[in-house]
Amino acid sequence: MNGYAAAIYSLADSEKIGSVLNRLSFDGFITRPYTDETENENSAKKEKIITDCEMCVVFISESSVNSHIIRNGLTQTVFAGKPILSFFIERTALSVGMEMQLSVTKKINSYEMTEDACYTELSSDKNLRKCHTGKAPVCWLERSSTGEHISLNKGMTNFGRLESLCDYVIRDNGYIGRLHASIMNKQGVCSLIDQGSKNKTYINGKAVEPKDSVRLADGDTINFANEKFVFHISTL
Repeated sequence: MNGYAAAIYSLADSEKIGSVLNRLSFDGFITRPYTDETENENSAKKEKIITDCEMCVVFISESSVNSHIIRNGLTQTVFAGKPILSFFIERTALSVGMEMQLSVTKKINSYEMTEDACYTELSSDKNLRKCHTGKAPVCWLERSSTGEHISLNKGMTNFGRLESLCDYVIRDNGYIGRLHASIMNKQGVCSLIDQGSKNKTYINGKAVEPKDSVRLADGDTINFANEKFVFHISTL
């Protein structure tokens, strides 16, 4: 049976993190909420969410650090020895106690990252991967020049220079086509299609013919013209 991740957050942040939680669910990750919804909620039931989980994702914001229910949940998580991933929704000042509790956790500063890079960093976490249904692996590209991660878990992802045509925009590079290439993900099987680009797309140094579909393997090097990326796939 698959484990689950406890998602600890303040209800005041529901809109801010709703898309992240929905995307995790869509991609096959199992989460259960631990929130500050009510003071009178059964405390034993709340504690069980923590004690039975595989790991915890704590969403940090001004609202959550000012909620004693969320602080208690974090303290319980630390005492239970659960792996913690700290997801900072916004730049937030922490108390000395919270600083110590979170000092050894993995941190994601979402306010400094693109949405796709942030999600890929989250979904590729080794502890969170244990909370997956196993329906499909997690796939992403790593951009060599910046270290940025680009999620490939939403079907078709378009790459190029023109924002209106592309999901991931490669700016300030005249060698990149307006719609340079696409990657299709079908249940964890990713294929690359060159969209007739002038300066070509290369996989491991070999040019891809226009409109051809080439299946990708973990570790493949992809060049959109002179922009280098590496393809990653994590089986869960």
